[in-house]
Amino acid sequence: MKLLSYNILCGGFKSYTDEAMYPKRLPELAAAVKSARADWVALIDTYRWKRIFTEKEIGEHFGYQKVFSIDLNDGRMKNFEADSGITVMTNFEQVIFQTVRLDNCQAIKTEIREEEKTWEIFAVYLEVVEEEIRKAQIKALLQLVDPKKATILIGDFNSIDGKDLSWPTKCLLRSGAKVIGDRTFKRAIPEMMRGEGTALIKAQGFQDADPKRRPTIPSKLFVLPIPFPLLRLDYGFYNQRVKPINFEVLRGPLFEKTSDHYPILWEVK
Repeated sequence: MKLLSYNILCGGFKSYTDEAMYPKRLPELAAAVKSARADWVALIDTYRWKRIFTEKEIGEHFGYQKVFSIDLNDGRMKNFEADSGITVMTNFEQVIFQTVRLDNCQAIKTEIREEEKTWEIFAVYLEVVEEEIRKAQIKALLQLVDPKKATILIGDFNSIDGKDLSWPTKCLLRSGAKVIGDRTFKRAIPEMMRGEGTALIKAQGFQDADPKRRPTIPSKLFVLPIPFPLLRLDYGFYNQRVKPINFEVLRGPLFEKTSDHYPILWEVK
């Protein structure tokens, strides 16, 4: 089974204040997702999608029969008419979607039933700024895990793993926070650098899907002209009932114009 997780930046709109009728980047996003040929897809940050699309319309754009879309309802987007969200898509026949609560936000649980195995996949988009809030969300997530089932945690965790924080990386992050000058960004960087969220997940026996720890952000669509990916914020984690086969961070010309994140594509069995 191939899994794709992709933070698509404001749902394909220009910004979180864009009130256009249609996401400008949707055609490119659809092409990017189709190129991965994944069996299960999580699109993260589907801003306004619950307001402007039906789930059938989303499926038609991306080529999937089963679609489930939710708002986060976490207060981060309280100044806007619609929340940011998560959308999950698949063509598996035996599938059950469920909205689950992670402390102060929502996530999607997908249950996929095969002849020999039941999979539980949690698609998440965690707190942007404060590590303590992220930790509370992760603790709530871990309470939902059934250790008897093959379980995957995947999405945008907005936390930097401690193993990724070399001295040069720390210096670049601090410099970037000063250059951007945005108050939220300045607060977010040192909080992300605490790396306590991913440590909580690993402490519960989950393994990191990418031992190479490849960064997933920023692309050329980022607010600053950074020439190379620097941070890993998008992760996959798995328990002992999952066998990882291959993990990729998808890059190339198409992905440079679809989001400020790069998607992760992960094959498991």
